[in-house]
Amino acid sequence: MHYFGGTFGGFHMIGWIAGIVLLVWLISRRFNEQTPPVNRKQAMDILKKRFVRGEITREEFEEARKIIDSHIHS
Repeated sequence: MHYFGGTFGGFHMIGWIAGIVLLVWLISRRFNEQTPPVNRKQAMDILKKRFVRGEITREEFEEARKIIDSHIHS
């Protein structure tokens, strides 16, 4: 029986990969939970700054404003 070269080695490698994937998923989930929700005023402030800096066009600004108005309240 070869523990590292045969079938058991493959299972060992799969276990390590699954563990790493699980760890990355848990860490990313933790950071996502700590992100505070954005209210309408904050979203509009960000959008206005991007428009003023020339990062987005007037059309993109108007489309994003409509989305903010329909999805973010308060």
